[in-house]
This record gives sequence, C-alpha cells and structure tokens, in this order.
Amino acid sequence: MIVFKSVFLFFCLLYTASIIGQTPPCGNDYGSSTDETNIITQMRYGSITDVANAINQGKNTRGTSLGCPQEVVTYQVADFTEPLLSEIENIWTTVHKPAIESISISCPKIGRYESNAALGAYYAILAGYPVNLNGLANVGEMMTAQQYSALNVATVLPEDEGVFGYIHVGSLNPCYPGGVVGTSVDNVCSNAPSLCITYDFGDFSGEEFLVGDQYVPLNFYDGGLAYDHGWIGIHMIEAAIQQDDSVLKSKFKSAAVLASNWAINEYAVKNHNYTAKLIWLLAELYAWSGETIYKDALNEKLNRNLIPGILMDSNTDGFVDGTSPAIAFSSLYTTAQTPGRMWMVTIRCHGTML
Repeated sequence: MIVFKSVFLFFCLLYTASIIGQTPPCGNDYGSSTDETNIITQMRYGSITDVANAINQGKNTRGTSLGCPQEVVTYQVADFTEPLLSEIENIWTTVHKPAIESISISCPKIGRYESNAALGAYYAILAGYPVNLNGLANVGEMMTAQQYSALNVATVLPEDEGVFGYIHVGSLNPCYPGGVVGTSVDNVCSNAPSLCITYDFGDFSGEEFLVGDQYVPLNFYDGGLAYDHGWIGIHMIEAAIQQDDSVLKSKFKSAAVLASNWAINEYAVKNHNYTAKLIWLLAELYAWSGETIYKDALNEKLNRNLIPGILMDSNTDGFVDGTSPAIAFSSLYTTAQTPGRMWMVTIRCHGTML
C-alpha cells in the first residue's frame, strides 16, 4: 500500500499570541492513525453524523493538543494600523498592476500565481482601477487550455471532468512546475498513471496533465488539486463577467460551470484547506447564478468537512464541543482558545503528496 501524505503549498499565517502550554509540533495531527483512516473513510462514504463522530474521536485523542500547528512558527504582533488609500493605490500602481500587465504566457501555470493575480486585477477593475483586459484574457485562455474538458481531450472521463490539471514534464523541461507541485505530480503519475492524461487539442496539446487527486485502488485520497482549482474557478467567473468579447465570455463561463461541477463531485478530504477552496468556488457561482445546486453542494461540504472541525463552545460551559471526556478550552494550545480555530492546523509552507 502506498501512503500519500498532504499537502501542497499552504498559506503561512502569523498569529498574535504568546506561546504557553503545548509546543509545536504536537504530533498526532488527526488523532491516531486509526482516527485518521476513519475520518478519510467517513468523509468519503459516511453520513454527516458519521463524519462528525469521526472528527470528535480525533479531537478526543489529540486532547489539549487541539489547534496545535504541525511546525514551529515565529509569532509576531500584528500591525492593525489602517493604511491610507494613497498607500494602497501606490502599491497597486507601482507593484501589482505592472506585474500583472507584463505576465508572459509560455507554459501552463498553476492557479495560485497567475489566476490569483488576475482575480485581484478583476477586483481592482470593480473598484475603478483599470487593467488591460487583453492581458487578463491571455491568462484566462492559458487556464482554460489546462482544463480537463472536451475542448482539450477527445474522450473525457466524467469523474474528473472540469478540473484544471497540472502539467507533467521532466525536471529539465522549462515548463516543469518545480517545488512541491512538480515532485508531487511526478509521484502521482508514477504510482497512478491513469490519473495523468495527454491532451489532444488546445494550446497544450501533446502535453500530459495530472487530472485526478483521489484513487481508490491505492487508498489515495489527497484532494490537493482543489487548492488551485478554487482560485482558477473563481477567476473564470470574474473573467466571464468582465471580459467584453462575447466568445471569451462564453468560454470562461463554460469553464467556470465545469469547474464547479467538479467541485460538487469531488469528495471532501481530511485537509480542510482543500475542501474549503471548493466551498468558496461553489459559493461564488451560487452568488452569480442563483442555482440552488451550488448552494446545496456547498452546505453539504460545510457540514461534512469544515463545521465539525471548528473548535467551538456553543453552550458556553467552558469545554470543547464534541469532546468526551470534556476538554477545557483553557487547556488548549494558546491560539486555539478563541472559538473558531480548526481542530488540526497545517502551518506548512511546503509538503509532499508521497
């Protein structure tokens, strides 16, 4: 059996806190190995109640380590000074806008970079700061050329349709994604080659892309493609709304709908960060379309994944909900003592799927 571990690139967060009590890494991220397996199983096959029970069992095993990060991080005092609008405008004008408008497309890129930047540019346009739509359209076209869809593949397997793939090339290829993504894609394509598909059409025809992140025969339930998928899908929504070319608007809208359909069908996974990206995408498409299928799907994923994992004291008795024997909030890792923290917290900036 091959054991695949999380995670792709994740945000590094700074918390305002003094460190007392538990010292990271606290270990047992999901409780015990048995708890972890049960959480994975229930998220995929069980009821919402089964998932909550599985997570609560993991909470009980972790005990006062609830909310403890996987790694030691440097804590800093946050600066809450409100910036002047002129300061924000200066950073936008001198740093971000030139960088966005100078993006050059030669290789397929992952969503956390170009799509992230393009999404910010579309939001800037909404605030009255113009950006060249042609450059943004190029980013959108680059992203749609990576989507696992009939535009790019002759025969599409329905279970993975709509996902934005990661290119799989050798490390010496100039389009190799590098870092944790590159090595993770290499590992998955080596161990589960059916998840890697050669595209037939489009700008990247002839290139192979990883288009799946869960594979039952190998007990592989990582879910990591959701991270960039969320960024790209929401970028597609804004591109469809704001681009002024009717062909592009239709193309980007179709990409957003396909991306949201994949988000509906993708099973929730133990890493809440991944499933949260899908919830975000579904919420944005529901806000745009009003279609209840997206609202129902995002609520199901909330109830199956995020809500059971939030550290709460809903009856204000001083104890963590769902723990038995009851765990006092005051005994938890310091930054977990404010209700709302997830019960297990990934602070890693780097990780690997294998």
